[in-house]
Amino acid sequence: MKVIIRVRPTGLYNGSEWPAVGEEIDLPDHVAVGMLKAKQVRAIPDANVVEAAIASANAETATVQTGRRNARDIAAQASASKDDGKSDEKDDDKASKGTKE
Repeated sequence: MKVIIRVRPTGLYNGSEWPAVGEEIDLPDHVAVGMLKAKQVRAIPDANVVEAAIASANAETATVQTGRRNARDIAAQASASKDDGKSDEKDDDKASKGTKE
């Protein structure tokens, strides 16, 4: 995985000095992941992955809602709000009478 050094580690890597801050290095995934978690390096996005993400973000999508579905949703909402109102009234009546179910 190609990464950019943010914090230069001390010592050697494979017998060579670590690159300076801001320089790139290709590391094995297991090494890069540990350094990413420690915020010592920043990942360089793969050009193919970036191009695919841009292409999918630019893709046109549309959601079509039919009147029937909207009417059904409105009816369900209306009946739910009626039910809520009735149960509140029943609870209020029971509370004022001091009765329990």
